[in-house]
Amino acid sequence: MKKIYSIMLISLISNQTFASNYVAFIPTDDVTIPNPDNTIKCDIGSPEAITKQDLRMMIYNREDVTKVCTSGITDFSGIFDYDLTFNQDISRWDVSNGISFRLMFYKLSSFNQDISRWDVSNSTNFEGTFQEASSFNQDISRWNVSKGRNFRGMFRLASRFNQPLNEWDVSSGTNFDLMFSFASSFNHPLNKWDVSNGLNFSEMFNGADAFNQYINEWNVAKGINFTFMFKDATSFDQPLNDWNVTNAEMWGDFRLNSNLSDANTPEKFR
Repeated sequence: MKKIYSIMLISLISNQTFASNYVAFIPTDDVTIPNPDNTIKCDIGSPEAITKQDLRMMIYNREDVTKVCTSGITDFSGIFDYDLTFNQDISRWDVSNGISFRLMFYKLSSFNQDISRWDVSNSTNFEGTFQEASSFNQDISRWNVSKGRNFRGMFRLASRFNQPLNEWDVSSGTNFDLMFSFASSFNHPLNKWDVSNGLNFSEMFNGADAFNQYINEWNVAKGINFTFMFKDATSFDQPLNDWNVTNAEMWGDFRLNSNLSDANTPEKFR
């Protein structure tokens, strides 16, 4: 009989020890499961959803905007115009309803925050998004820009930017004018880009004096304007012989003051 009690006692202790290694999770109405990317989201029209004008005023007053809910804003263009020294952590902003990011960070000389997880998949306009954002150099390679049509001057004069963008889907893009103009540090591959709907490539790499990547497989057959495309691109000398430039109407000074050789220049543009 004592042996049986001993066995039962050992079994009980063993089970208690085993159970202590586990924690039961019991959901309640008060438990909030956060977004995987920690984005601050709210219902559009709810009291928490801030308007663009309210946000601009907060920025003007240099208030903390790191935890505001921007779910209801569709137009982020020029939103920091009132404070060009802005450099707060806005990684948690919900920009998923944004249609335009035109000139959003224009002339923000100090901004250099991680916005890699932003959902920009509804945007069609990226014109000048980082134009003259001279400190910005963050990885935005995971941005979904597949609806983007206007990339004009997106990184123009973003002098420190040098991050991978080769996985971007730019197949909806028609305007690449000035996209990397005077982006003096940028030198990452772009050979995977589908630019087949591009019409305007003028000044795309004008003054991008570090850029020297292979883009000979680009389909530029719809391109009309190639003016100043590689002007002052002092490092660039890659073959462009496979480009179909039959539809090109403007290509003046295509390679003025660049390193691009005759042999690598499309025959029509020599």
